[in-house]
Amino acid sequence: MKKKLLYLFSMLILAMSARAAAVEICGLSITDELAAQGNLVPALNALDGVVATGTVTYDGATQTLVLDNAEITYTPDHEDEVLYFTQDATNLTIKLKGTNKLTNAYAKAANAIILERETNPNITITGEGSLEVTSPNWYAVSLFSGSLKIIDTTVTFNGNVADNSRIGGTLEITNSTVTVTDISRLQDIVLNQCAIVEPAEAVIRPCVWDNSYYYYIYKSSKDNIVIKPTSTLGKDETWDCVYYAIKSKKEKTAMVVADDFYSVYRDHKYYIQPVVNLASGSYRINEIGDYAFNGTYVTNVPMDESVVERIGVSAFEMCNLKTVTLPSTVKTIGKYAYSYCSELTDIQLNEGLECIDDYAFLQCIGLTSITIPSTVNTMVNAFTKCFSLKTVIVKRQQPADITYDTFPVNVYDDATLVVPDGTIEAYKAARNWKKFQHIVEQSAYDAVNSIAATPAANASNDTWYDLQGRSLPSQPTKHGLYIYKGKKVTR
Repeated sequence: MKKKLLYLFSMLILAMSARAAAVEICGLSITDELAAQGNLVPALNALDGVVATGTVTYDGATQTLVLDNAEITYTPDHEDEVLYFTQDATNLTIKLKGTNKLTNAYAKAANAIILERETNPNITITGEGSLEVTSPNWYAVSLFSGSLKIIDTTVTFNGNVADNSRIGGTLEITNSTVTVTDISRLQDIVLNQCAIVEPAEAVIRPCVWDNSYYYYIYKSSKDNIVIKPTSTLGKDETWDCVYYAIKSKKEKTAMVVADDFYSVYRDHKYYIQPVVNLASGSYRINEIGDYAFNGTYVTNVPMDESVVERIGVSAFEMCNLKTVTLPSTVKTIGKYAYSYCSELTDIQLNEGLECIDDYAFLQCIGLTSITIPSTVNTMVNAFTKCFSLKTVIVKRQQPADITYDTFPVNVYDDATLVVPDGTIEAYKAARNWKKFQHIVEQSAYDAVNSIAATPAANASNDTWYDLQGRSLPSQPTKHGLYIYKGKKVTR
């Protein structure tokens, strides 16, 4: 019996010593026993379809994979990955030394690195070296689940970094230079101490997939996405606690970028200056960067004298803003820029604004009125779920094209749409604008407000007035808007 127990115990110890590691390289499971041999390159070269050079080591105790001037090229005769992480990769680190390359040269679709579905690996790439990951026929990294963190290093992905399972992993880039073909459909994309510098139009944007939010980096060009540390962009704090990063040294432009200080000073009034002096010179501030104040406590960010041209994606999403006054230099309000600002009650948009992008004011439930400048030609889903709107004033002579959910159903039914004189028929015929049940021209609206502003003259009698301010002989029976005792009344 003792011998049998001793045998079982010894077999258990052996099994534990040779247990499968949290990482597979080219299909080879790196056990503790194999890792103890040191450089894994000879073992990799013994595999069919693998050519490896340099030094590759793995420490199972600390879950650290070290690539030291390592190059691994994998050409299997079946779909497989260069690096595969299992559910045991709870906190695995890839440490880079020198120049490293991982290439999946399989002629058909195959990933270079994969974080498997539902196993939720947590992988960190860091180190003073660099890494180039290539998959010419599929994804460089498939983030089915878990998280991939790139911290204080340089990585190039020749191929997409994406979730192709609709489950979604998280990509977090901190103080690193990352070049990638595309980044899409992830549960979250987080940039810490770094920013997208190329192409200029690339932005992080949420999208809805299977009723869930996913994120991707949108770009209209075919250029690679380049992310760099903001420190190399000239990030600097000014006297008013606002952080800026240089966009173009040639054009002397900079943008406001995010910083943790915003969440500390709850009542601080941040002021966006037109020009700031940074370490390398004087720069014109022409953009509030993506996510700059996102989710913070700020209640007021004046920019009345600024020359800001763009409000970035989700720049003020979920803030405590109460009023917003934009300068006439602003041409674009980005997607979700002021979404979920429930305390926002007043917006001043000036002539010169051209685009109010998707869901810019989503669920700003404190808004009761909005004036849309004549220069706005794009307004897609801009005021979705702004249920409290009572008055929508548009200055544009030719109705801009809007989608059916640019405004909530109750706003179409109950709010007053005020249009320029002579355009009422155009708006009544325009797609989706015609859904407004109460459309009046500006002069009629002004007449109504003139009567309503002097209620004492009308409060003591039962006279009804039409929207032109003309008295009616009796209580109207026709459906519409009227003035009664100095107030607007719907019949």
